Amino acid sequence: MQNGTGIASTPSFEASGAISSYIDYLEKDLAPRSKGSFRLGRQRFEQKMRLDEGITLDAERLLAIAMRELRQTQEAFRRVATSMNGGEPMAAWARAKQDHPPAGQLVPVAQQQLDELVTFLNRQRIVTIPPGAPVAVAPTPRFYRWTFASMWTPGPFEARALRAYYYITDVESGWPIERKNEHLRDFNYGALWSISIHEVFPGHFLHYQHLRQVESKLRKSILFSSTAFVEGWAHYCEQMMIEEGFRRDDPQVRLGQLAEALIRLCRFVVGIRLHCEDMSVEQGVRFFREEAFLEESSARREAERGTFDPSYILYTAGKLMILKLREDYKAQAGAEYSLRAFHDRLLGNGTVPIWLHRALLLGDQNGDMLE
Repeated sequence: MQNGTGIASTPSFEASGAISSYIDYLEKDLAPRSKGSFRLGRQRFEQKMRLDEGITLDAERLLAIAMRELRQTQEAFRRVATSMNGGEPMAAWARAKQDHPPAGQLVPVAQQQLDELVTFLNRQRIVTIPPGAPVAVAPTPRFYRWTFASMWTPGPFEARALRAYYYITDVESGWPIERKNEHLRDFNYGALWSISIHEVFPGHFLHYQHLRQVESKLRKSILFSSTAFVEGWAHYCEQMMIEEGFRRDDPQVRLGQLAEALIRLCRFVVGIRLHCEDMSVEQGVRFFREEAFLEESSARREAERGTFDPSYILYTAGKLMILKLREDYKAQAGAEYSLRAFHDRLLGNGTVPIWLHRALLLGDQNGDMLE
C-alpha cells in the first residue's frame, strides 16, 4: 500500500506517526497552556486510598505512622552501620556502596543470587515454590531503561508456564564516569540482594506463580489487583527474609535491606506531603537525600515520581498491613501457626485488597488493617 508520497504505509508507520504528533501536541501546545497543579489535595488523596485499598485513616494519621516507622528504621540502620564500622554510620554505608558488581556483570551476579534464594526458601520451608518455567535474568530492553530493575511475568491465565524475565539495567558505555559510578553504587551487593528478593524470590515472580494456581477468575485477575498487596508483599519479603536468617552473618545484606526500606518510607512521607500539604519537589529531593541517604539523581527521580504516582506510598503501607495481618493470624492460630502455611494461604487468595485478605484469613471480626 502506497501513500501520496510514495512511501509504503503500514499500521506501525501510521501508529508511530500518530504518537509523535501526540507528543508534539503535549509538549508544544498543551504544556505551555497548562496551569494546573499535580497535587490531588487532601480530600481526593484520602478518597483514593479509601476507594482503592480500603484505607480509612486520614492523611495526618498515615503521616504519623510513616514518621514513626522512618525514625525506627533509621535507628536500626545506624545501629547496623556502626557495628560494621565501629564509628560513623555514613562512612560504613559509603564503603558498603563501593562494594558492587563491576560494569557488565550485574546480570550474571543477579542470576547467582536467585539460585541461592531458592535454596534458602526450600531449606527453611518459608513458602511453597510451585513448578513452572525458569526465570531468565537479562539486560533491561532499551525502551524500558528508565527503570532500575523490573520483573516481567506472563499473565496468570496462560495455559502453560512461560518464561519470565528479571531485567537489570546495567551502565551504558556512553555515560559520564560519575553517572556510571553512581549507578553501580546503587547496585551495591547489599541492595542488590533486596532487589532480587523483591522482584523474584519470594517477591513478584513467586507471587505470580501462586496466582496461576488460583481457581477464582476474579481473584486471579490482575485487572483488579491491589497495589498495597502486590507491592506490599514484595517489600515485606525483603524484611521477612532477613528475619528468617538469610545471610545472617553478612551485615551488609541487612544494611542494604534497611536502605531499601528507608527509600520506601520516604516515599510514604513525601507522597502524603506532596499531595496533601505544600511540599515542593525540591523539598522532596532534599528529604530523600537527608532521610534515606540517597544521591542527587536518585533522590530527584524518587521525588518527581511522587508527583504522578501518589500510590507509591503503598509499598510501605502494604508491608505494614501484611506484617500486622501475620501477627493477627499467628495469634489466632496459636500452636498451629506456620509461617509457610500463612504465606501459602495468603498467596492462594489472589491479589485482592488486604481488607479482604483479613476477612478470608481471620473471619468477619478481623480488626484494623494498620495502626
